[in-house]
Amino acid sequence: MKKIKLIINPSANLGRARQAAEESYSIGMIFDYQGRYGAAVRSKSEALQTFRDLKLRDYWLSEILGGLGYSLALAGRPDEASKHLDEALTVARDLKHASQEAQVLRFRSENACWKGDTKGAAQLAAQAVQAASRSSDRSLDLAAQFTAANISASVRPTRAAAATLAQIGRRAEIAGLPYLSAWCTLQRADTLLRVGDRQQAREQAEQTLAKAETLGLRELQARSEYVLAATLRLGGDAQSRRHYAAALQILEEMKREDGSQNLLDRADLKSIHAECVKWSQAS
Repeated sequence: MKKIKLIINPSANLGRARQAAEESYSIGMIFDYQGRYGAAVRSKSEALQTFRDLKLRDYWLSEILGGLGYSLALAGRPDEASKHLDEALTVARDLKHASQEAQVLRFRSENACWKGDTKGAAQLAAQAVQAASRSSDRSLDLAAQFTAANISASVRPTRAAAATLAQIGRRAEIAGLPYLSAWCTLQRADTLLRVGDRQQAREQAEQTLAKAETLGLRELQARSEYVLAATLRLGGDAQSRRHYAAALQILEEMKREDGSQNLLDRADLKSIHAECVKWSQAS
């Protein structure tokens, strides 16, 4: 009988493993959008482990490290996030990849903000904008601009700050970035609320809430409910309690997910949660 010689192609096996890792990472990104941060961490961790096993060090390693760090930050786990984001930035700079550097700097800015370090977050956001300006990736440029504008508006809410967020939102919509556009609209609403324009804030919050419900974006939905509730409460509308309760329910559901137990340790969500508890129970 003639023997059949089996030929094993190592490069083909590596390619399949790499593809599986990239798919796992992409699924993790979808979980981020949905507010399922524990699931996002698990999916992206699997992708990173594969890249570690394959000993790959390229653009995708920085992407996965940065994305995992971002998911950890979203889940309220800033110290774990910092470790991965620091490594991601090192890889991006070693590769001289401006787009990846901009993205990681933005993630680090968000992580600092959620730890309550607004000053540090603003500095990192400015660096992200500068790095993004050297990149040809329009989406990263707009995302970096949003983060910087949002932090600035949180420190000093003005009509000019709200207008800047609106402008970035319009450009994001034109660029086909509905997620970013929706966040711009919500943060504009929050800024308008804090400068005393309740009517415009309410309209923007209602618009964002409808989009968040349609797209299944839980954190955006909770925040929209919260801003809407605040506009109603300040206007003396008893319906505010219902919206505070809705925001509270979503946040509690997100926290119960495995891996997201520290979600409400985030400085931004901690204050929102406390307000929702207070006003949803007010008589």
